[in-house]
Amino acid sequence: MDYHKSYSHLVVQDSAGKTLRSGRVKNDHQSLGSFLERYRENSHAVVEATRNWMVMYDWLEDICDDVVLAHPLKVKAIADAKIKTDKIDATVLAHLLRADLVPEAWAPGEKARELRIALRERMFYVRRRTMTKNRIVTVFDRYPEQTTQLKKLGDLFGKAGRHQLATVKVSDIDRIQIDRGLDLIGDSDGRIKQSEMTIKAMTKTNGNVKLLKTIPGIGEFLARLIDAEIDIIGRRQREKPAA
Repeated sequence: MDYHKSYSHLVVQDSAGKTLRSGRVKNDHQSLGSFLERYRENSHAVVEATRNWMVMYDWLEDICDDVVLAHPLKVKAIADAKIKTDKIDATVLAHLLRADLVPEAWAPGEKARELRIALRERMFYVRRRTMTKNRIVTVFDRYPEQTTQLKKLGDLFGKAGRHQLATVKVSDIDRIQIDRGLDLIGDSDGRIKQSEMTIKAMTKTNGNVKLLKTIPGIGEFLARLIDAEIDIIGRRQREKPAA
């Protein structure tokens, strides 16, 4: 399967590599099931771990006996191809699956996926806050004579720093951008706290997180992130060895 946002291209092959069916399918469970209905018995599917792969992976699991998640950056036959079409990509994946040559990616369980989503939401708001702070600092760098003392405060966005930021004389447009930026930082702070409450609720009984926090340098949310990304500790030993 070559998966896209609104549709996917499917290529069905038999064990000898003969193409039995090929075509586009609308991305919904019913359309996918109808396309593959006659091929359910002893069926194996492969899809790349691209954007929102989880939806199609779960649908395929309901239909096929086995689903392989392909690592998109390691499928060189597709990544390095000079001619790329949906049909060609799906056909290459089918041949690799038939030959047992698909470079697999780990498909995490449902709980791990949900935790990753929550953690990445927090990461998004942290990045947004950092970008906003950098924009404000850039504005103030245009007023070096006034900001020399201000920068000695250390944290420009702490209580004392914000008071000073509000009193620095800047142009009207710069003042608008600064004030809006500070509002956005405040909004981001609130959303980060909300996301942290969600993450804590999801992991409050997680023993792995408690163990990871005992490692020097690993704090509350880094421990949760590591656990979510690893998913099942010891899974490496159970995965198929590389050829």
